[in-house]
Amino acid sequence: MADREREPETEETIEQKSNENDSEVEVDIKGHDTEAEDIEEPEVDESIEGEVNAEAVVEEQQQPEAPDPEEKLRESEDRYLRLAAEYDNFRKRTAKQFATISESAIEDFALDLLNILDNFERALQVDTEKTDAESLKKGIELIFGQFTDLLKKKGVEPFDSVGEKFDPNLHEAMMTVESDEHEEGVVVSEFSKGYKLKDKILRHAKVSVSRESD
Repeated sequence: MADREREPETEETIEQKSNENDSEVEVDIKGHDTEAEDIEEPEVDESIEGEVNAEAVVEEQQQPEAPDPEEKLRESEDRYLRLAAEYDNFRKRTAKQFATISESAIEDFALDLLNILDNFERALQVDTEKTDAESLKKGIELIFGQFTDLLKKKGVEPFDSVGEKFDPNLHEAMMTVESDEHEEGVVVSEFSKGYKLKDKILRHAKVSVSRESD
């Protein structure tokens, strides 16, 4: 016989085929899923991309512009004028304060001098016919003491020169004299005393200075 009759399929044969078909389907599905996962690309959220672009635009708009050279020059000129005006006001205020202090110091000194001047006027009013020379001299010495005390109170004091070595920082030589008692360059006498205002030379002493005999 050309065609052989098909043998009837048993239950065991049917179950075996069914299992084979299920395995093929499972393999195809898994293979398909794996390929799909490899090909699939992540989706981009367009809303996030739009926000990023918007922030970039805002930052670009907020960037400061380059300063205008003319504006900077005007600001510098205004600052200079303000400083000049402030300095001028400070100078005027300082000069006014100094003048006030000087006037106050002169006023105090003048008041003290007026008291001494009163004593001089009283001395001049003394009747010389009724007052002896000794009493008049004592009165003048008293006034002189008041005057020197006032100068000392203000920091003004005389310094001695006679017998000292001539010092151009302290003395002004009016003449030279021959002297056997002093070596050359020594102050022999004073024409007027020298005075110091604390440590400053207020007035040089006018003196005569010794020299060798011819």
